[in-house]
Amino acid sequence: GLLITDLQGMHSGLDPISGNFSLQAKGFVIENGVLTKYVGTGGKVIVPEGITKIGKDAFWRCKSLKEVRLPAGLKVIEDGTFAYCEKLTDIKIPHSVEKIRSGAFSNCHALKEIVIPDSVKEIGFHAFYGCGFTGDLIIPDSVTELGQWAFANCDGLNGKLQLSKNIKIILRLYPIHC
Repeated sequence: GLLITDLQGMHSGLDPISGNFSLQAKGFVIENGVLTKYVGTGGKVIVPEGITKIGKDAFWRCKSLKEVRLPAGLKVIEDGTFAYCEKLTDIKIPHSVEKIRSGAFSNCHALKEIVIPDSVKEIGFHAFYGCGFTGDLIIPDSVTELGQWAFANCDGLNGKLQLSKNIKIILRLYPIHC
């Protein structure tokens, strides 16, 4: 289970109508193991253990977010999760993540480096669009689906680009446009 040591907010607990359990813990809204919204102040953020999915737009436009530590066991980074976090410079994707959905990191201009672990199978449409990558970009052989413009407008990319040998589905055309 998930141990939360600091609860806050009037909306924590069991919803008698839907039966969903939610809580707010140190800047997070968590529902049934899914981090649905970040309501903290940014800077360095440590996502609690036990989270298996970060929901759509959970950190969207968090302009003060600079560093994120994701938990082991995280499986999915949903659409737009970190989109427009313009000061995000440091994030490590754990080796449990299988899906990075559409626009998950789009327009994170300060993000200069990303290591995509060999657990990732799917990278969605615009997943890293407009990131400020420099150096190498390696898409591991575990990736079988690559979305349209997944790495478009990553204009600083100046190192080696290595694509997965196992891409079976390119979701629309032109996934790389650097």
